Amino acid sequence: MIGQSGPVEPGDPAVTSTEALFGQSLHRILGAVQDVLGRASPAGASALIHEVLSARNVYVTGAGRSGMAVESFAMRLMHLGLAAHVAGAATTPSIGPGDLLVACSGSGERPTVLVLAETAKEAGARLTVVTSAGNSPLARLADLVIRLSEGPDGYDTDDTGQFMGTLFEQAAYLFFDGVVLTVQKLAAIDTAQMRQRHTNLE
Repeated sequence: MIGQSGPVEPGDPAVTSTEALFGQSLHRILGAVQDVLGRASPAGASALIHEVLSARNVYVTGAGRSGMAVESFAMRLMHLGLAAHVAGAATTPSIGPGDLLVACSGSGERPTVLVLAETAKEAGARLTVVTSAGNSPLARLADLVIRLSEGPDGYDTDDTGQFMGTLFEQAAYLFFDGVVLTVQKLAAIDTAQMRQRHTNLE
């Protein structure tokens, strides 16, 4: 434990209380994530799946941990055999008509994400926004908005006690995994095919 000297003995009251607190924390997080995903629109998810399957290329963008969640989505789309790119990477091609940009931002206000979304729209691409703030500047640009709400007031209002936007990021990661699994089932892609596409340069 932080600040504790010497070995930790089984049954130590501090350890026991820490274990109980950890269990309570996980329980609150899992319950909150389930609540957020339970409010997500199935019709919205279906529309995103249609957008992904009909796009010439799928691009993703996000900042911080939201960016990590949507980049993981792009990785899985590549495993599915789709053309997926992370905006800003050195090898990412130009975006245009027939392409889709998926922007993930809890607040919907990150300047870098907004600029990329505006660029994609100006180039004729479609824009899907995954956000907690349905009336944000980013959401107002979108052709499709997927709202993963943390609470009645939107971004950063959950009561789990987690730091700034964490619940949104957790929910977004699992939401994207749900989209991937659905596409995999619809396209009858087996895991062996996906494994063959996994990078061997790691």
